Amino acid sequence: MQSVRLYQGRIYLNASIHQWLFYDACGIAPREINEAVGGHQPEIEINEKRPFTGINGLKRLVRLLKLAFIGQKIRKNAEKSFDNVDGFVRALLKEDFKNMSDKDIIHKFNQVRGVFRKFGLVFMFCNVASSAMSPLEKTLEKFFPGQSKALANALMTGNADITSAEHGYRLLEMAEMARGETAARRFFSGKTFNPLLWEKELPEESPFKQSFRNFLAQYGHRGVYECDLINPRWCEDPSYLLHIIRSTMETADLGQIKALQKEKADRAWQQVKQKVPFYRRGMISYLLKQALKNAERREMAKSVFVKIYEPLRLICQEIGRRLTERGIFAEPADIYHCAWYEIFSILQGYWDGMGLKVLVAERKDRRKEMEALSPPDLIIGNAPKFAAPVTITSGNVISGVGVAAGNASGSARLIYHPDEGGKLQAGDVLVAPSTDPGWTPLFLRTSAIVMETGGFMSHGAIVAREYGIPAVVNIPGVMKIIKDSQLITVDGDAGKVHW
Repeated sequence: MQSVRLYQGRIYLNASIHQWLFYDACGIAPREINEAVGGHQPEIEINEKRPFTGINGLKRLVRLLKLAFIGQKIRKNAEKSFDNVDGFVRALLKEDFKNMSDKDIIHKFNQVRGVFRKFGLVFMFCNVASSAMSPLEKTLEKFFPGQSKALANALMTGNADITSAEHGYRLLEMAEMARGETAARRFFSGKTFNPLLWEKELPEESPFKQSFRNFLAQYGHRGVYECDLINPRWCEDPSYLLHIIRSTMETADLGQIKALQKEKADRAWQQVKQKVPFYRRGMISYLLKQALKNAERREMAKSVFVKIYEPLRLICQEIGRRLTERGIFAEPADIYHCAWYEIFSILQGYWDGMGLKVLVAERKDRRKEMEALSPPDLIIGNAPKFAAPVTITSGNVISGVGVAAGNASGSARLIYHPDEGGKLQAGDVLVAPSTDPGWTPLFLRTSAIVMETGGFMSHGAIVAREYGIPAVVNIPGVMKIIKDSQLITVDGDAGKVHW
Protein backbone atom coordinates (compact mmCIF):
# COMPACT_ATOMS: atom_id res chain seq x y z
CA MET A 1 0.00 0.00 0.00
CA GLN A 2 3.00 2.31 0.48
CA SER A 3 4.24 1.77 -3.08
CA VAL A 4 0.98 2.02 -5.07
CA ARG A 5 -2.01 4.33 -4.90
CA LEU A 6 -4.92 5.53 -7.01
CA TYR A 7 -5.31 9.17 -7.90
CA GLN A 8 -8.32 10.28 -9.96
CA GLY A 9 -8.74 6.74 -11.26
CA ARG A 10 -5.12 6.27 -12.31
CA ILE A 11 -2.48 4.06 -10.73
CA TYR A 12 0.68 5.74 -9.45
CA LEU A 13 3.82 3.99 -8.24
CA ASN A 14 5.86 5.49 -5.42
CA ALA A 15 9.04 6.01 -7.41
CA SER A 16 10.98 7.27 -4.37
CA ILE A 17 10.38 4.02 -2.48
CA HIS A 18 11.33 1.97 -5.53
CA GLN A 19 14.54 3.94 -6.01
CA TRP A 20 15.45 3.46 -2.35
CA LEU A 21 14.64 -0.27 -2.32
CA PHE A 22 16.76 -0.99 -5.41
CA TYR A 23 19.65 1.03 -3.97
CA ASP A 24 19.45 -0.21 -0.39
CA ALA A 25 18.99 -3.84 -1.42
CA CYS A 26 21.30 -4.11 -4.42
CA GLY A 27 23.27 -0.88 -4.79
CA ILE A 28 21.54 0.16 -8.02
CA ALA A 29 21.68 3.95 -8.42
CA PRO A 30 18.39 5.92 -8.60
CA ARG A 31 19.56 7.43 -11.89
CA GLU A 32 19.72 3.95 -13.46
CA ILE A 33 16.19 3.12 -12.26
CA ASN A 34 14.79 6.38 -13.64
CA GLU A 35 16.55 5.91 -16.96
CA ALA A 36 15.28 2.34 -17.34
CA VAL A 37 11.61 2.90 -16.48
CA GLY A 38 11.17 6.55 -17.46
CA GLY A 39 9.06 9.12 -15.70
CA HIS A 40 9.68 12.65 -14.49
CA GLN A 41 10.31 11.87 -10.83
CA PRO A 42 13.38 13.40 -9.18
CA GLU A 43 16.21 11.16 -8.05
CA ILE A 44 16.42 10.60 -4.32
CA GLU A 45 19.64 11.76 -2.71
CA ILE A 46 22.11 9.07 -1.66
CA ASN A 47 24.91 10.16 0.66
CA GLU A 48 27.06 7.07 0.15
CA LYS A 49 29.64 7.36 -2.61
CA ARG A 50 30.52 3.65 -2.83
CA PRO A 51 27.51 1.37 -2.35
CA PHE A 52 29.49 -1.90 -2.24
CA THR A 53 31.95 -1.16 0.55
CA GLY A 54 31.71 -2.27 4.19
CA ILE A 55 29.24 -4.70 5.72
CA ASN A 56 26.24 -3.09 3.98
CA GLY A 57 28.07 -3.22 0.66
CA LEU A 58 28.81 -6.91 1.12
CA LYS A 59 25.16 -7.59 1.91
CA ARG A 60 24.14 -5.75 -1.25
CA LEU A 61 26.50 -7.84 -3.33
CA VAL A 62 25.09 -11.04 -1.81
CA ARG A 63 21.53 -9.91 -2.53
CA LEU A 64 22.48 -8.90 -6.06
CA LEU A 65 24.00 -12.34 -6.70
CA LYS A 66 21.02 -14.07 -5.13
CA LEU A 67 18.62 -12.03 -7.23
CA ALA A 68 20.67 -12.79 -10.34
CA PHE A 69 20.62 -16.52 -9.54
CA ILE A 70 16.85 -16.61 -8.99
CA GLY A 71 16.29 -14.48 -12.07
CA GLN A 72 18.47 -16.72 -14.19
CA LYS A 73 16.55 -19.78 -13.04
CA ILE A 74 13.20 -18.15 -13.82
CA ARG A 75 14.37 -16.88 -17.20
CA LYS A 76 15.78 -20.29 -18.06
CA ASN A 77 12.31 -21.77 -17.57
CA ALA A 78 10.49 -18.78 -19.09
CA GLU A 79 9.67 -20.57 -22.35
CA LYS A 80 8.07 -23.39 -20.39
CA SER A 81 6.05 -20.86 -18.38
CA PHE A 82 4.92 -19.19 -21.61
CA ASP A 83 3.79 -22.55 -23.00
CA ASN A 84 1.95 -23.42 -19.77
CA VAL A 85 -0.04 -20.17 -19.86
CA ASP A 86 -0.75 -20.61 -23.55
CA GLY A 87 -2.06 -24.14 -22.93
CA PHE A 88 -4.22 -22.97 -20.04
CA VAL A 89 -5.72 -20.14 -22.10
CA ARG A 90 -6.38 -22.37 -25.13
CA ALA A 91 -8.19 -24.89 -22.96
CA LEU A 92 -10.20 -22.19 -21.20
CA LEU A 93 -11.30 -20.62 -24.48
CA LYS A 94 -12.93 -23.94 -25.41
CA GLU A 95 -15.10 -23.88 -22.28
CA ASP A 96 -18.83 -23.17 -22.58
CA PHE A 97 -19.26 -20.37 -20.05
CA LYS A 98 -22.88 -19.84 -21.06
CA ASN A 99 -23.98 -23.20 -19.65
CA MET A 100 -21.94 -23.00 -16.44
CA SER A 101 -23.54 -22.43 -13.07
CA ASP A 102 -22.75 -19.24 -11.17
CA LYS A 103 -20.59 -21.33 -8.83
CA ASP A 104 -18.58 -22.77 -11.73
CA ILE A 105 -18.09 -19.31 -13.21
CA ILE A 106 -16.56 -18.15 -9.91
CA HIS A 107 -14.35 -21.23 -9.90
CA LYS A 108 -13.09 -20.42 -13.41
CA PHE A 109 -12.39 -16.85 -12.40
CA ASN A 110 -10.35 -18.05 -9.43
CA GLN A 111 -8.38 -20.34 -11.74
CA VAL A 112 -7.54 -17.37 -13.95
CA ARG A 113 -6.54 -15.31 -10.93
CA GLY A 114 -4.23 -18.13 -9.80
CA VAL A 115 -2.49 -18.19 -13.19
CA PHE A 116 -2.08 -14.39 -13.05
CA ARG A 117 -0.41 -14.66 -9.66
CA LYS A 118 1.87 -17.54 -10.63
CA PHE A 119 2.95 -15.96 -13.89
CA GLY A 120 3.36 -12.54 -12.28
CA LEU A 121 6.81 -13.49 -10.91
CA VAL A 122 7.99 -14.62 -14.35
CA PHE A 123 6.65 -11.41 -15.87
CA MET A 124 8.45 -9.31 -13.25
CA PHE A 125 11.83 -10.99 -13.70
CA CYS A 126 11.59 -10.80 -17.50
CA ASN A 127 11.02 -7.05 -17.13
CA VAL A 128 13.96 -6.65 -14.76
CA ALA A 129 16.19 -8.70 -17.06
CA SER A 130 15.53 -6.34 -19.94
CA SER A 131 17.89 -3.87 -18.24
CA ALA A 132 20.71 -6.19 -19.37
CA MET A 133 21.74 -3.64 -22.02
CA SER A 134 23.74 -1.94 -19.27
CA PRO A 135 26.73 -4.36 -19.49
CA LEU A 136 26.81 -3.90 -23.28
CA GLU A 137 26.85 -0.11 -22.91
CA LYS A 138 29.53 -0.17 -20.21
CA THR A 139 31.77 -2.35 -22.36
CA LEU A 140 31.29 -0.13 -25.42
CA GLU A 141 31.89 3.01 -23.33
CA LYS A 142 35.54 2.02 -22.89
CA PHE A 143 36.07 2.27 -26.64
CA PHE A 144 33.41 4.84 -27.59
CA PRO A 145 33.20 7.42 -24.77
CA GLY A 146 29.87 9.23 -24.83
CA GLN A 147 28.65 7.21 -27.82
CA SER A 148 28.06 3.79 -26.23
CA LYS A 149 24.31 4.09 -25.83
CA ALA A 150 23.72 5.19 -29.41
CA LEU A 151 26.01 2.45 -30.69
CA ALA A 152 24.27 -0.22 -28.59
CA ASN A 153 20.93 0.98 -29.95
CA ALA A 154 22.19 0.73 -33.53
CA LEU A 155 23.66 -2.75 -33.02
CA MET A 156 20.26 -4.01 -31.87
CA THR A 157 18.41 -2.72 -34.94
CA GLY A 158 16.47 -5.43 -36.75
CA ASN A 159 18.25 -8.24 -34.92
CA ALA A 160 15.67 -9.40 -32.39
CA ASP A 161 12.50 -11.46 -32.54
CA ILE A 162 10.28 -8.93 -30.76
CA THR A 163 6.69 -10.14 -30.67
CA SER A 164 5.24 -6.63 -30.39
CA ALA A 165 7.37 -5.48 -33.34
CA GLU A 166 6.16 -8.47 -35.35
CA HIS A 167 2.65 -6.96 -35.32
CA GLY A 168 3.89 -4.12 -37.50
CA TYR A 169 5.90 -6.35 -39.83
CA ARG A 170 2.93 -8.63 -40.40
CA LEU A 171 0.53 -5.76 -41.02
CA LEU A 172 2.90 -4.29 -43.61
CA GLU A 173 3.14 -7.69 -45.31
CA MET A 174 -0.65 -7.88 -45.46
CA ALA A 175 -0.88 -4.32 -46.80
CA GLU A 176 1.48 -5.31 -49.62
CA MET A 177 -0.57 -8.47 -50.18
CA ALA A 178 -3.82 -6.48 -50.31
CA ARG A 179 -2.30 -4.05 -52.81
CA GLY A 180 -1.72 -6.89 -55.26
CA GLU A 181 -4.97 -8.79 -54.69
CA THR A 182 -8.11 -7.80 -56.60
CA ALA A 183 -10.64 -8.91 -53.95
CA ALA A 184 -8.76 -7.21 -51.12
CA ARG A 185 -8.33 -3.97 -53.09
CA ARG A 186 -12.04 -3.96 -53.83
CA PHE A 187 -12.85 -4.42 -50.13
CA PHE A 188 -10.50 -1.67 -48.91
CA SER A 189 -11.31 0.85 -51.65
CA GLY A 190 -15.09 0.60 -51.33
CA LYS A 191 -16.92 3.86 -50.69
CA THR A 192 -18.79 2.25 -47.79
CA PHE A 193 -15.75 0.54 -46.21
CA ASN A 194 -16.85 -1.34 -43.08
CA PRO A 195 -13.99 -3.25 -41.44
CA LEU A 196 -16.38 -5.43 -39.44
CA LEU A 197 -17.63 -7.01 -42.66
CA TRP A 198 -14.22 -8.43 -43.68
CA GLU A 199 -15.29 -12.05 -43.08
CA LYS A 200 -18.44 -11.61 -45.15
CA GLU A 201 -17.14 -9.49 -48.04
CA LEU A 202 -13.77 -11.16 -48.68
CA PRO A 203 -14.00 -14.50 -50.54
CA GLU A 204 -12.70 -17.65 -48.85
CA GLU A 205 -10.02 -18.13 -51.49
CA SER A 206 -8.55 -14.69 -50.71
CA PRO A 207 -4.89 -15.09 -49.56
CA PHE A 208 -5.25 -11.81 -47.65
CA LYS A 209 -8.25 -13.17 -45.75
CA GLN A 210 -6.35 -16.31 -44.76
CA SER A 211 -3.34 -14.27 -43.69
CA PHE A 212 -5.47 -11.93 -41.59
CA ARG A 213 -7.15 -14.91 -39.91
CA ASN A 214 -3.73 -16.29 -39.03
CA PHE A 215 -2.72 -12.91 -37.63
CA LEU A 216 -5.77 -12.81 -35.34
CA ALA A 217 -5.16 -16.40 -34.26
CA GLN A 218 -1.65 -15.44 -33.18
CA TYR A 219 -2.09 -11.89 -31.95
CA GLY A 220 -5.85 -11.46 -31.49
CA HIS A 221 -5.51 -11.44 -27.70
CA ARG A 222 -3.83 -8.02 -27.91
CA GLY A 223 -5.48 -4.63 -28.21
CA VAL A 224 -5.21 -0.89 -27.75
CA TYR A 225 -4.46 -0.14 -24.08
CA GLU A 226 -4.79 -3.86 -23.55
CA CYS A 227 -4.12 -3.89 -19.80
CA ASP A 228 -7.48 -2.20 -19.21
CA LEU A 229 -10.00 -5.04 -19.18
CA ILE A 230 -12.77 -2.78 -20.48
CA ASN A 231 -11.06 -2.46 -23.87
CA PRO A 232 -11.84 -5.06 -26.56
CA ARG A 233 -9.21 -7.43 -27.92
CA TRP A 234 -8.28 -7.36 -31.61
CA CYS A 235 -10.01 -10.72 -32.12
CA GLU A 236 -13.26 -9.12 -30.92
CA ASP A 237 -12.96 -5.97 -33.01
CA PRO A 238 -10.18 -5.84 -35.64
CA SER A 239 -11.32 -2.47 -37.05
CA TYR A 240 -8.18 -0.67 -35.87
CA LEU A 241 -5.93 -3.18 -37.66
CA LEU A 242 -7.88 -3.06 -40.91
CA HIS A 243 -7.81 0.75 -40.92
CA ILE A 244 -4.00 0.56 -40.51
CA ILE A 245 -3.74 -1.83 -43.46
CA ARG A 246 -6.02 0.36 -45.56
CA SER A 247 -4.01 3.52 -44.87
CA THR A 248 -0.62 1.88 -45.65
CA MET A 249 -1.69 -0.25 -48.61
CA GLU A 250 -0.20 2.03 -51.27
CA THR A 251 3.09 2.79 -49.50
CA ALA A 252 3.96 -0.43 -47.62
CA ASP A 253 7.46 -1.71 -48.44
CA LEU A 254 8.76 -4.14 -45.82
CA GLY A 255 11.76 -5.08 -47.95
CA GLN A 256 13.04 -1.50 -47.92
CA ILE A 257 12.60 -1.26 -44.15
CA LYS A 258 14.51 -4.51 -43.60
CA ALA A 259 17.31 -3.29 -45.89
CA LEU A 260 17.64 -0.01 -43.95
CA GLN A 261 17.70 -1.92 -40.65
CA LYS A 262 20.51 -4.15 -41.89
CA GLU A 263 22.45 -1.17 -43.18
CA LYS A 264 22.23 0.59 -39.80
CA ALA A 265 23.26 -2.51 -37.81
CA ASP A 266 26.11 -3.36 -40.23
CA ARG A 267 27.43 0.22 -40.07
CA ALA A 268 27.46 0.05 -36.25
CA TRP A 269 29.28 -3.28 -36.28
CA GLN A 270 31.90 -1.85 -38.65
CA GLN A 271 32.56 0.87 -36.08
CA VAL A 272 33.12 -1.84 -33.48
CA LYS A 273 35.54 -3.69 -35.76
CA GLN A 274 37.54 -0.51 -36.41
CA LYS A 275 38.11 0.39 -32.75
CA VAL A 276 37.71 -2.79 -30.68
CA PRO A 277 40.54 -5.38 -30.61
CA PHE A 278 39.44 -8.70 -32.09
CA TYR A 279 39.88 -10.51 -28.76
CA ARG A 280 37.30 -8.17 -27.14
CA ARG A 281 34.70 -8.43 -29.90
CA GLY A 282 33.57 -11.85 -28.72
CA MET A 283 32.43 -10.34 -25.41
CA ILE A 284 30.58 -7.54 -27.21
CA SER A 285 28.88 -10.09 -29.46
CA TYR A 286 27.89 -12.14 -26.41
CA LEU A 287 26.53 -9.13 -24.52
CA LEU A 288 24.61 -8.02 -27.63
CA LYS A 289 22.97 -11.45 -27.90
CA GLN A 290 22.04 -11.29 -24.21
CA ALA A 291 20.53 -7.81 -24.60
CA LEU A 292 18.52 -8.95 -27.64
CA LYS A 293 17.33 -12.10 -25.90
CA ASN A 294 16.24 -10.20 -22.83
CA ALA A 295 14.33 -7.67 -24.93
CA GLU A 296 12.61 -10.54 -26.74
CA ARG A 297 11.73 -12.25 -23.48
CA ARG A 298 10.43 -9.04 -21.91
CA GLU A 299 8.02 -8.35 -24.77
CA MET A 300 6.91 -11.99 -24.98
CA ALA A 301 6.23 -12.02 -21.22
CA LYS A 302 3.97 -8.99 -21.66
CA SER A 303 2.17 -10.68 -24.56
CA VAL A 304 1.62 -13.86 -22.56
CA PHE A 305 0.47 -11.88 -19.53
CA VAL A 306 -2.12 -10.08 -21.67
CA LYS A 307 -3.18 -13.40 -23.21
CA ILE A 308 -4.82 -14.30 -19.90
CA TYR A 309 -7.12 -11.29 -20.32
CA GLU A 310 -8.90 -12.88 -23.29
CA PRO A 311 -10.74 -15.64 -21.37
CA LEU A 312 -11.14 -13.27 -18.42
CA ARG A 313 -13.08 -10.87 -20.66
CA LEU A 314 -15.28 -13.75 -21.84
CA ILE A 315 -16.05 -14.59 -18.22
CA CYS A 316 -16.87 -10.93 -17.56
CA GLN A 317 -19.14 -10.74 -20.59
CA GLU A 318 -21.02 -13.85 -19.53
CA ILE A 319 -21.52 -12.56 -15.99
CA GLY A 320 -22.60 -9.19 -17.42
CA ARG A 321 -25.13 -10.92 -19.65
CA ARG A 322 -26.61 -12.86 -16.71
CA LEU A 323 -26.89 -9.86 -14.43
CA THR A 324 -28.49 -7.83 -17.24
CA GLU A 325 -31.10 -10.57 -17.73
CA ARG A 326 -31.79 -10.48 -13.98
CA GLY A 327 -32.36 -6.74 -14.12
CA ILE A 328 -29.34 -5.89 -11.97
CA PHE A 329 -27.41 -4.25 -14.84
CA ALA A 330 -28.67 -1.91 -17.55
CA GLU A 331 -26.22 -3.52 -20.02
CA PRO A 332 -23.59 -6.31 -19.87
CA ALA A 333 -20.66 -3.85 -20.04
CA ASP A 334 -21.73 -2.49 -16.64
CA ILE A 335 -19.64 -5.25 -15.10
CA TYR A 336 -16.49 -3.26 -15.89
CA HIS A 337 -17.66 -0.62 -13.42
CA CYS A 338 -18.01 -3.04 -10.50
CA ALA A 339 -15.69 -4.49 -7.89
CA TRP A 340 -15.25 -8.27 -7.88
CA TYR A 341 -16.57 -8.63 -4.33
CA GLU A 342 -19.81 -6.97 -5.47
CA ILE A 343 -20.19 -9.43 -8.36
CA PHE A 344 -19.34 -12.51 -6.29
CA SER A 345 -21.66 -11.55 -3.46
CA ILE A 346 -24.53 -11.55 -6.01
CA LEU A 347 -23.49 -14.80 -7.71
CA GLN A 348 -23.13 -16.54 -4.33
CA GLY A 349 -26.54 -15.35 -3.20
CA TYR A 350 -25.39 -13.05 -0.40
CA TRP A 351 -26.84 -9.92 -2.04
CA ASP A 352 -29.69 -9.30 -4.44
CA GLY A 353 -27.79 -6.50 -6.21
CA MET A 354 -30.31 -3.85 -5.16
CA GLY A 355 -28.84 -0.39 -5.81
CA LEU A 356 -25.91 -1.60 -7.91
CA LYS A 357 -27.42 -0.12 -11.07
CA VAL A 358 -27.37 3.32 -9.43
CA LEU A 359 -23.77 2.87 -8.29
CA VAL A 360 -22.71 1.84 -11.79
CA ALA A 361 -24.36 4.91 -13.33
CA GLU A 362 -22.52 7.14 -10.86
CA ARG A 363 -19.22 5.40 -11.58
CA LYS A 364 -19.67 5.83 -15.33
CA ASP A 365 -20.19 9.55 -14.88
CA ARG A 366 -17.19 9.75 -12.56
CA ARG A 367 -15.05 7.89 -15.10
CA LYS A 368 -15.94 10.42 -17.82
CA GLU A 369 -15.03 13.26 -15.47
CA MET A 370 -11.67 11.69 -14.64
CA GLU A 371 -10.86 10.88 -18.27
CA ALA A 372 -11.31 14.56 -19.11
CA LEU A 373 -8.67 15.54 -16.53
CA SER A 374 -4.99 15.85 -17.43
CA PRO A 375 -3.21 13.40 -15.13
CA PRO A 376 -0.44 14.97 -13.05
CA ASP A 377 3.04 13.57 -13.56
CA LEU A 378 3.80 13.24 -9.87
CA ILE A 379 2.15 13.13 -6.47
CA ILE A 380 4.39 14.61 -3.80
CA GLY A 381 2.91 13.92 -0.39
CA ASN A 382 -0.76 14.35 -1.21
CA ALA A 383 -0.27 17.17 -3.70
CA PRO A 384 -0.47 16.52 -7.45
CA LYS A 385 2.31 18.13 -9.45
CA PHE A 386 2.85 18.56 -13.16
CA ALA A 387 6.43 18.23 -14.32
CA ALA A 388 7.90 21.50 -15.52
CA PRO A 389 8.28 21.52 -19.31
CA VAL A 390 11.83 21.02 -20.50
CA THR A 391 13.88 24.11 -21.17
CA ILE A 392 14.23 25.12 -24.80
CA THR A 393 17.90 25.98 -25.31
CA SER A 394 19.33 28.36 -27.87
CA GLY A 395 18.68 27.10 -31.36
CA ASN A 396 15.31 25.65 -30.33
CA VAL A 397 16.58 22.37 -28.89
CA ILE A 398 14.97 20.22 -26.21
CA SER A 399 16.60 17.22 -24.54
CA GLY A 400 15.28 13.86 -23.43
CA VAL A 401 16.54 10.27 -23.43
CA GLY A 402 17.73 8.87 -26.75
CA VAL A 403 16.47 5.27 -26.91
CA ALA A 404 16.83 4.44 -30.61
CA ALA A 405 19.76 5.51 -32.76
CA GLY A 406 19.78 7.75 -35.82
CA ASN A 407 18.61 11.13 -37.07
CA ALA A 408 15.45 11.93 -39.00
CA SER A 409 13.36 14.96 -39.90
CA GLY A 410 9.69 15.29 -40.68
CA SER A 411 6.42 17.01 -39.88
CA ALA A 412 5.42 16.55 -36.25
CA ARG A 413 2.10 14.80 -35.81
CA LEU A 414 0.61 15.06 -32.33
CA ILE A 415 -1.25 11.80 -31.63
CA TYR A 416 -2.99 11.42 -28.26
CA HIS A 417 -4.58 8.02 -28.93
CA PRO A 418 -3.86 5.25 -31.48
CA ASP A 419 -7.33 5.77 -32.96
CA GLU A 420 -6.01 9.10 -34.29
CA GLY A 421 -3.39 7.23 -36.31
CA GLY A 422 -5.20 8.09 -39.55
CA LYS A 423 -3.70 11.60 -39.28
CA LEU A 424 -0.21 10.13 -39.48
CA GLN A 425 1.27 10.30 -42.98
CA ALA A 426 4.29 8.32 -44.15
CA GLY A 427 7.45 10.09 -43.01
CA ASP A 428 5.81 12.11 -40.21
CA VAL A 429 7.34 12.25 -36.74
CA LEU A 430 5.03 10.61 -34.20
CA VAL A 431 4.74 12.78 -31.07
CA ALA A 432 2.81 11.02 -28.29
CA PRO A 433 2.29 11.08 -24.51
CA SER A 434 3.35 7.41 -24.23
CA THR A 435 2.88 4.16 -26.14
CA ASP A 436 1.92 0.54 -25.56
CA PRO A 437 1.83 -2.42 -28.01
CA GLY A 438 -1.41 -1.09 -29.50
CA TRP A 439 0.60 1.80 -30.97
CA THR A 440 3.11 -0.51 -32.68
CA PRO A 441 1.37 -0.63 -36.09
CA LEU A 442 1.78 3.15 -36.34
CA PHE A 443 5.55 3.10 -35.82
CA LEU A 444 6.52 1.86 -39.28
CA ARG A 445 4.80 4.82 -40.92
CA THR A 446 6.98 7.32 -39.08
CA SER A 447 10.43 8.74 -39.66
CA ALA A 448 11.01 9.22 -35.91
CA ILE A 449 9.27 9.05 -32.53
CA VAL A 450 9.09 11.54 -29.63
CA MET A 451 7.33 10.83 -26.32
CA GLU A 452 6.58 12.69 -23.12
CA THR A 453 7.29 9.64 -20.96
CA GLY A 454 9.11 6.33 -21.28
CA GLY A 455 12.46 4.86 -20.37
CA PHE A 456 15.25 2.98 -22.04
CA MET A 457 13.52 -0.37 -21.56
CA SER A 458 9.92 0.74 -22.07
CA HIS A 459 7.87 -0.93 -24.79
CA GLY A 460 8.09 1.98 -27.22
CA ALA A 461 11.87 2.16 -26.85
CA ILE A 462 12.35 -1.56 -27.49
CA VAL A 463 10.19 -1.54 -30.62
CA ALA A 464 11.69 1.70 -31.99
CA ARG A 465 15.19 0.21 -31.58
CA GLU A 466 14.15 -2.98 -33.37
CA TYR A 467 12.59 -1.01 -36.23
CA GLY A 468 15.60 1.31 -36.48
CA ILE A 469 13.46 4.42 -36.03
CA PRO A 470 15.20 7.30 -34.17
CA ALA A 471 13.41 7.95 -30.88
CA VAL A 472 13.72 10.37 -27.97
CA VAL A 473 11.54 9.90 -24.88
CA ASN A 474 10.92 11.35 -21.43
CA ILE A 475 10.47 14.98 -22.48
CA PRO A 476 7.97 16.66 -20.09
CA GLY A 477 5.46 18.90 -21.84
CA VAL A 478 6.60 18.04 -25.37
CA MET A 479 2.98 17.79 -26.55
CA LYS A 480 2.59 21.50 -25.70
CA ILE A 481 6.02 22.63 -26.91
CA ILE A 482 5.90 21.14 -30.40
CA LYS A 483 3.12 22.24 -32.74
CA ASP A 484 1.25 19.92 -35.07
CA SER A 485 2.73 19.93 -38.62
CA GLN A 486 5.87 21.69 -37.39
CA LEU A 487 9.08 20.49 -39.11
CA ILE A 488 11.36 18.94 -36.48
CA THR A 489 14.54 16.85 -36.39
CA VAL A 490 14.96 13.96 -33.95
CA ASP A 491 18.48 13.02 -32.89
CA GLY A 492 18.18 9.61 -31.27
CA ASP A 493 21.94 9.43 -30.70
CA ALA A 494 22.18 12.59 -28.59
CA GLY A 495 18.62 12.42 -27.20
CA LYS A 496 17.65 15.80 -28.65
CA VAL A 497 14.80 17.28 -30.69
CA HIS A 498 15.33 20.53 -32.58
CA TRP A 499 13.62 22.71 -35.16
